Amino acid sequence: MSILPTSLVATRVVTSRRLCPRTVTPTTSADGMDSSLAVVIGFGTRILGITIRTIFSERRLPLPPGPAQWPVVGNLFDIPKVRPWLTYHQWAKTYGEILSLNAMGKTVVVLNSARVARDLFEKDALKYSDRPQSVVATELGANSNLYDSLIRYKRFPLAGFRKKMIQWREEARSVLSDPYNYVRDEMSRNSGHASALSVLLAKCRDSKYPDKDDDAARHAMASIYMVCTSAGVDTVAVDVNSMTLHPEKQRKAQAELDRVVGRNRLPDSSDRPNLPYVNAVMKETTLASSNPPRAVLHDPLVYSDPEESQPERFIKDGQLVLEHKDPTALFGSLRDCTAIHMVSHLLAAFTIDPALDGEGKERQLDAEMSSDMIS
Repeated sequence: MSILPTSLVATRVVTSRRLCPRTVTPTTSADGMDSSLAVVIGFGTRILGITIRTIFSERRLPLPPGPAQWPVVGNLFDIPKVRPWLTYHQWAKTYGEILSLNAMGKTVVVLNSARVARDLFEKDALKYSDRPQSVVATELGANSNLYDSLIRYKRFPLAGFRKKMIQWREEARSVLSDPYNYVRDEMSRNSGHASALSVLLAKCRDSKYPDKDDDAARHAMASIYMVCTSAGVDTVAVDVNSMTLHPEKQRKAQAELDRVVGRNRLPDSSDRPNLPYVNAVMKETTLASSNPPRAVLHDPLVYSDPEESQPERFIKDGQLVLEHKDPTALFGSLRDCTAIHMVSHLLAAFTIDPALDGEGKERQLDAEMSSDMIS
C-alpha cells in the first residue's frame, strides 16, 4: 500500500510530447463461551500487567516529555487513526524534537527532526536501528500457517480481521507466485523476452540445489517488485500531482529539457549536470513525497515554507546549491529511490493537465494525502 495524493485520479495525460480458504465447520456455542471467557481473562491479565508496569516504570529514568496520559490506556485515544503524523508534528511544537507517548503500556518515542534522527539511527545505529515485530505480517500473514491452525475459532470475539487476513495472505502469495509462474510458462515454450528472473531460473537448472535456488530467485524478484511498487509508485504519483497543480513549473522544466536534451531521446545520467531546474524538481518531489518521515523533511529550520512547492529553493544563480542538503540524505538514507529518475522521463515525454468532468471543465485538485501504510 502507498499513500497517494487523493486528487491523483483527477489527472490525465493530455499530450504525448514524443514519437480458497478451506471449508470451516461452525463452532458450537460451548466453544463460543470458552472463547469469550478466554478473552475476558486475557483482557484482565493485560490490564493487570499494564498497571504493574506503570508502577515500576516510575522508578526508571524519565522519558522525554509528551501529552498527558490517561490511566491504563495512556495516549491511546489521543493518537488519530487518520494521518497521525500531522498530530505528531503539532505536538513537536509544544514538547520538542523528541517526545514520548504511551498506548496501553507500550512506550513510543517520536523523533521530529533530521538532527536527532541522524544522531540515533546513523551515529548510534547498533543501539537504536531496528524494525518492530509485525505479528500480522509474520505470524498471521503470508509467512506462516498459524492462522490455518486457529481458523476453527470462527466465533472468536474481536476476530474481525479474519476475512482481511485471508484476503491479504492470498494477495501476498499471488505477488510471489504469479510473475514466477508466468516466466516459467514462457520459458517452457521458448517464448517471451529475457528478464532478470528468466536468467536466474536458467542458472538454477545447473546448480547443486536447484529447488532451493529456484525458490530464492522467486523471492528475490518479488522483493524487488514490492519495493519498487510501494515507494516508487508513491514518488511518481506525487510528481504527477505536483506538476498538475503547478503547470508553470512543469512548462519551465520541459523547456530546459528541450533545450539541453531535445525531443529525440530521453534524458540520462550524463545530462543531469546540465539540468539544474529538472534536478530541483526531482529534489522537491522527494521533499513532498510521503515515503520519508514527514516532520524530518518538513522542518522549517531546514527548508523555508516546507509545505509549499518551491523547486527554486535548490537553485541559486542558475545552479544547484549545496546549502540545502539533498532530501534523500536527511534521514541517513544509504540508497537512492530509482523512481526519482522517472520524473525527468515523465516531464520529457508528457504534458500532464487536470482531467475533465462531465461538462468538459477541469476538475479541482489538491495535494492532500491519503492515510495508509507508508507515511
